[in-house]
Amino acid sequence: MPLIRVIVDSEKMVYRVSLNKGWKLKGFKESVEAKKIHLPNYDDSEWMDVEIPSEVHLELLKRGQIDDPYYYNNLDKLSWIASWEWWYRLRFTLPSNVGFTKAFIIFHGLDTLANAWLNGNLIGTFKNMFREYKIDVTDLILRDEENVLAIKFDPIVKKHELHIKDWHEWHEKEWLGFRPKFRKAQMSFGWDIAPKLLTIGIWKDVELLLVKRGLIEDVYVRTKNIEKKNIKVDIFIKVITYMDGISQITATILDKGELVAYNKAEVKGKGTHNVTLSLEIKNGSLWWPWDLGDPHLYELKIALYCNNELEDSRELRFGIRDIRLVTRNHQGRDVFKFLINGVPVYIRGINWTPPDAIFTRIDKARYAKLLEMVKDMNANMLRVWGGGIYPHDVFYDLCDEMGIMIWQDFMFACANYPRTDEFLNEVREEAIDIVRRLRNHPSIILWCGDNECDAMFHPKGHPLNRKILKQVCREYDPTRPYWPSSPCGGDRPNSPDKGDTHIWHHGTYYKAEIYQKELAVALFVSEIGHLSCPNIDTLRSYIDTLRLSSLES
Repeated sequence: MPLIRVIVDSEKMVYRVSLNKGWKLKGFKESVEAKKIHLPNYDDSEWMDVEIPSEVHLELLKRGQIDDPYYYNNLDKLSWIASWEWWYRLRFTLPSNVGFTKAFIIFHGLDTLANAWLNGNLIGTFKNMFREYKIDVTDLILRDEENVLAIKFDPIVKKHELHIKDWHEWHEKEWLGFRPKFRKAQMSFGWDIAPKLLTIGIWKDVELLLVKRGLIEDVYVRTKNIEKKNIKVDIFIKVITYMDGISQITATILDKGELVAYNKAEVKGKGTHNVTLSLEIKNGSLWWPWDLGDPHLYELKIALYCNNELEDSRELRFGIRDIRLVTRNHQGRDVFKFLINGVPVYIRGINWTPPDAIFTRIDKARYAKLLEMVKDMNANMLRVWGGGIYPHDVFYDLCDEMGIMIWQDFMFACANYPRTDEFLNEVREEAIDIVRRLRNHPSIILWCGDNECDAMFHPKGHPLNRKILKQVCREYDPTRPYWPSSPCGGDRPNSPDKGDTHIWHHGTYYKAEIYQKELAVALFVSEIGHLSCPNIDTLRSYIDTLRLSSLES
């Protein structure tokens, strides 16, 4: 049976070790937890060999066990996949000379209902594909023996769909009633832009974190002042130490490799320490959208020294810029405009939806190609639509570099979401994870609570977007504006003459009077579109030639 061996050569530094290789995968039609699959001695030698990131449909497709889900009506034959129970298992060992005080396993993305065991011990029950889970396994991990990590994914659906007779019943019971209960990409349940494809698997990295004396838990860069030539920034750093001595935290800012600012601080003893370091950049350069200037980025290096020895470090890029959303002008009239560094920006934008319904297939090259197309279309903003996923980190890195502004929806769309304490608490934890993960990206200029939830279900608001998400943004990222829902504003949430608006009139000619009337008064059109036929080459890629013959003739 394959093992993953972690190789390290020192006992001083924090070790972040990928656990992406060497996994096994198998599906079961019925629940098999009683068969003790989570125990270390279970024989998984005949299971599929997979690497993380992994998605079940894709793994089956690679091996020829299913037909392409995107071709014609193949997906209709694959609904059984989402009703099965799917298990992943990994064996790995640590060398006996590794010294550590704390050990953590970090799941960067589990899709969606999962239980995890380490060496036969349950270490977590998870129900949110958007969250990062960091699990303390110090007392469970074996230092000089084989470790076994097992993850079970429960089916979101079993056979309930067989009881739904027609589209209207499916729409009411499943799409509007069933879907909102799960913290999963909402488009996976079926959308006008996406198939009903309920993805399953470890869709992001798995990481082992070994800590001896301390670690850097979080870094947040906040622009303090851009009014003068010398720009001030505050760096908020959270460190955790497991030693009684003195620890030193340093912050270094580089511009194209040249040192431009430096500061340091000390903390004493064990515990969690929140440190703020203020730095000044002389003759600093601002980050601008690509059509207004240079999207200038600085490099920040944070280091933690314990007893004068380097223990942990972080590197990130950031941009210095100021962002304001103005909804009322000096004359008291309603407006909706963004000011970047005090300059009004004429927004030319596009809604961004995931470029693949199987999210693990979206890589850096695909992101880069599509974002280049965005600039080729003369667009300067993308609205990350709330029915998909929070894109991978590389998406935001590229937008930072390319000067593309991001309107960031939280992943809620077209639903009356639960108001229970359990659900809202889960939402809060998700939002904290996302805001902390993304807040250092200058390209993000607005947080938005959801897509069309106010317009469809609760015009007076919902605790989700009026309280929970708003509070998280104010607490963890007060530098950016927060907008409750898209669309939002006016007596009706979708009033074109106040706030932002979505203009959709399916079946109507795109030059019809209703479009012209609404466009004439709209302050900010955050979504607009019109149905059209695909290119014939696109149709050929997923529909049998015989079925296209009448259309082509």
